[in-house]
Amino acid sequence: MSNFLSYAFRPFFLLNGIFAVVAMAIWVSALHGVGPATLPVNITYWHGHEMLVGFVMAAIAGFILSAVATWTGRPALQGGPLALLVLAWLAGRLAMGMGGVLPSTWVAVLDMLFPVLLVVFVAREVFGGGSKRNYPIVFITVLLALFNFLYHASELGLVPLAIGADRIALYLMIHLALLLITVIAGRIVPSFTANWMKAQGQERLPQTSVLLDRLSILLTVSTGLFASIAPVSLATGVTWLLQQLLCMGLRLSRWRSLATTSEPSVVCVACGLFLVATWLCIARLLDLWLAVSCNGSASCADHGRYGFHGAGSNNTCGAGSYRA
Repeated sequence: MSNFLSYAFRPFFLLNGIFAVVAMAIWVSALHGVGPATLPVNITYWHGHEMLVGFVMAAIAGFILSAVATWTGRPALQGGPLALLVLAWLAGRLAMGMGGVLPSTWVAVLDMLFPVLLVVFVAREVFGGGSKRNYPIVFITVLLALFNFLYHASELGLVPLAIGADRIALYLMIHLALLLITVIAGRIVPSFTANWMKAQGQERLPQTSVLLDRLSILLTVSTGLFASIAPVSLATGVTWLLQQLLCMGLRLSRWRSLATTSEPSVVCVACGLFLVATWLCIARLLDLWLAVSCNGSASCADHGRYGFHGAGSNNTCGAGSYRA
C-alpha cells in the first residue's frame, strides 16, 4: 500500500481507468432506460460532469501532483494526504451517482471536496517550493474548482435557470482542461524531444517561441469563452480556426516530433496532441451540425462536445503523464 500511495499517478490512473469503464457502462445502460434509478434526472449533464470532474480532473491530479515534485524539488504528495484526496474523489463519484436520491446540497458538498483539496495540495507544493513558473497551474486548478461550484450552484437554484450556468460551467471546464494541455505541452514535448535528439547526436533541435506560446494560450482562452457562451458564432469560428493554425499547427510543426518516430515513449506525447487537434476539428464541425439538425437542442449538442473534447483532453493528459 505504501508504494501504491507513493505517487499520485498510481492510485488516480488505476482508479480512473476503472471508473471510465464503469461510468460509460452506466451511461449506455441509462440511455437504454435500464440505468440505476439513483442517477440524477438530467443524465446528459451527469455524464458530462463525470467525464470532466470524475475523469479528466482525476487525470490532471495524477499528473500534476506527480510532476510537481520535479518542478519544485519537494517530496511528492504521498501517504495519508494522498489517500485523503483519493477518498474525496471517490466520495464525489458516489454522491453524483446518487444524485437522484440524495439532497442536492449533500451532493454538492461531497463533490466539491476533491476539487478543493486538489487546489490546496497543488498550491501548497507550488507556493512552498517557490516555483513562480507554475503559479498559473495553481490558478487553473482554482478555476476548475470554481466552475464545478458554478455547476452545483445552478443545480441548487442559486443561479437563474435561464442563464444555463450548469451547461456553461461544463463547457468552461472542457476548455480549461485544454488550456492546461496547451501550457504543459509547451514544456514537456519540446523538452522530451530535444533530450532524445541530443542523445542521438542530432543538431537540428525543436524550436520554441515565447510569443507563439502566449498567442496559443490567449487563443485557447478566447475560444473557450466564445464556445462556452456562444458555441455557434462567427467569433467562435474565427478564434477556433486561429487556435488550430497557431496552437495545433505551427506550434506542433516546430517541435519536430516526427523525427522521434523510432522512440515510442517520446512520439506518443506528440501523437496525443495530434489526436487533440483532430478531435477538436471533429467536435467543432459536430457542434455546427448538431446546432442545425437538433434545432438548437442543448442536450444533443452538449453530448457531442463532451465526447469529442473530453476524449482529446484525456488522451493528452495520459500521454503527457507517461514520462512525467
